[in-house]
Amino acid sequence: EGTTSEGTTSEGTTSEGTTSEGTTSEGAACVSTKEEVSLDEEDLVDVLEEVIDVAANWNQLGLKLGLGLPTLEIENNKPKEFLRNMLKEWLRRNYDEKKYGIPSWTMLCKAVGSPDGGNNKALAVKIAKKYNISEWN
Repeated sequence: EGTTSEGTTSEGTTSEGTTSEGTTSEGAACVSTKEEVSLDEEDLVDVLEEVIDVAANWNQLGLKLGLGLPTLEIENNKPKEFLRNMLKEWLRRNYDEKKYGIPSWTMLCKAVGSPDGGNNKALAVKIAKKYNISEWN
């Protein structure tokens, strides 16, 4: 279990220690100063609420989160529905977890703020502040 910024407990797997390090798909270092709480399907509603503003970019966001084209090859006529389905696949870890890392708020911030992902840096900053992610870009 981990603690969110509001002080409530959220379920999930945490990494050991107070700092976690890894790399993004671009090879850039990512560091979270708190224990990284992995996200899962139980977090779908929270994650969806945070990123609903980038629904039109659901496909690019999914690619940035490590989901492959077979998972994302569907017509883009209902972006909010597709965003929800894409996030569900991400939270189910239906991607190369060893290459991209575990689903986390840090990973989501990186994808949302990326020009070739969600392309919404302001939203990424908002999410980072809410979940106390100090280094994500």
